[in-house]
Amino acid sequence: MEELFFENNTNEIEGIEKYLSQSIIEYGLSQHQDDTPEKLFISCKDNRGTLLGAVMGTKTLNLLFISHIFVERNKRNKGIGSLLLTKIEEKANNLGCNIIRLNTFNNLNHSFYTKNGFKETTRINNYMNGFDLIYYDKNLS
Repeated sequence: MEELFFENNTNEIEGIEKYLSQSIIEYGLSQHQDDTPEKLFISCKDNRGTLLGAVMGTKTLNLLFISHIFVERNKRNKGIGSLLLTKIEEKANNLGCNIIRLNTFNNLNHSFYTKNGFKETTRINNYMNGFDLIYYDKNLS
């Protein structure tokens, strides 16, 4: 058997992260040969070009999985988050998605997601350090 070396070199973390992400995506693609995942994002800036928030996800088959959404603290509760979701939903709908899925550890966001048409589908209590892992879906059809 070939000699193996196991390392925990923090200098290589970005390269290892890229390797894992690309390898997992390539493996997943081999399972869905008729589809190519597509990254989608929408950003929101003010009239000076300052980034106020953004949303990002991956479209695969008929599903958009939102991986990130963030609005700057001093711009929250002004409708920016809802507008970001609306804009990425429109984009997903135009690409043939009929469902949007996301997850969060933050129970405080529950009313934000439900107000924007998402329904809680799964909750894993005490998933990590007292936080619940919550999945939400929104049907577009």
